[in-house]
Amino acid sequence: MDAAQLIPRKQDILVDLQRLYFAASDPRADGFTTWEYKKDLHEIKFELEDMLRRCPTYAPESAWLREQEAEKIVRILKQ
Repeated sequence: MDAAQLIPRKQDILVDLQRLYFAASDPRADGFTTWEYKKDLHEIKFELEDMLRRCPTYAPESAWLREQEAEKIVRILKQ
């Protein structure tokens, strides 16, 4: 098995994050339960931000990030 097979696919990670999000925002669950799930999401966010800070910066990165932000703004405005 090579290293690429050990790395989870982005789609699998996103599915797991969606499950956490749905659990954190479930209107049928009590606040004690949903708060624990939301804390999990925050902890994941903090870890991910730290990992990204430790990664090298690449030449096209700034332009790509600006593009992503612009697309996000357009999606928000369309709502």
